[in-house]
Amino acid sequence: MIAETLGCPVGDFYGAATVRPDLSATVELLRLWNAIASETDRAAVLRCAREAANGVGREVEAV
Repeated sequence: MIAETLGCPVGDFYGAATVRPDLSATVELLRLWNAIASETDRAAVLRCAREAANGVGREVEAV
């Protein structure tokens, strides 16, 4: 579902060789997000991202 939303093949998530340059940062962000096990840490990342985006996405508070 994530690959479909991003408009890329599922294989793009499994190896740097197939990652399109325009999506490489997005793929990296999703990989990093997936590696964060702690809900507290995920909330901290969301706060940081929201601040960087000037509050965009505040309507989604739950992780």
